[in-house]
Amino acid sequence: MRARTLVLCVTGVGFGLVPTPAEAGQLPIREASLEIQIRGVPALEIPTDGNVDGLLVTGARTETALRSLALPAGLFAADEVTVPVSGIPFVTGIEIFDVQTGPGLFASFAGGAVEGPMAIGGTFNVCLFVSCDDPSQTSFLDLPLDVVGQGGSVSNAGSFIAVSLTGAPWTTGSTSVGSVSESGSVAPAPGGDGFLTVRLVTPILVETSLAAPLDLIPAFGILALEVPEPGGLASVLCAFGALAMLGARRRRI
Repeated sequence: MRARTLVLCVTGVGFGLVPTPAEAGQLPIREASLEIQIRGVPALEIPTDGNVDGLLVTGARTETALRSLALPAGLFAADEVTVPVSGIPFVTGIEIFDVQTGPGLFASFAGGAVEGPMAIGGTFNVCLFVSCDDPSQTSFLDLPLDVVGQGGSVSNAGSFIAVSLTGAPWTTGSTSVGSVSESGSVAPAPGGDGFLTVRLVTPILVETSLAAPLDLIPAFGILALEVPEPGGLASVLCAFGALAMLGARRRRI
């Protein structure tokens, strides 16, 4: 597995009018994971393009809470990810292929949630009648995946089963698809060893020409990172309190 360097920028701004000084340096990242969760289907887990554990992070930190993250393009990549499906007429599986994430640019404004785009490039396909790995299986859908995590909508109107995908940017706040909700977060990592677990979520609306309840299928992208705290644990907890008073920003599609 080839060695890679992950560039992650962590900056902070105080809750007052004057920013606090930033301290830049090489910081480690421990874990990174990405998956797409579609209701009623096993999660599509997209691996990192290389070993993340122990990679150095170029960043900055202050004495306040997390304010921004910048991830390089290609952090997650896979030739193909496939999961089996049961309980949906004609559908035997879901696959995504030629997957690679774009650059991630996440920022917090006025003490709100950390939000921003990171497209998941690739192609989305639904396998029909026979399993995805069957030699007779052909791609009938081939929807571009990159609206996921970025925004926009794509569809294949006129196919055997019409399917459309609608995406939106990522957030550490709360988001929903129809009546189903998912929340991101920024919290101390287990063990209290000076790392944060950053969980970003993005809503994905899957609409089909099938009868209800399969006409609208909620889905979410889940991105999780463990990065060093911007400052001491006390300042992070203080920031959590400020965010609670401001209220969580919600995103709905």
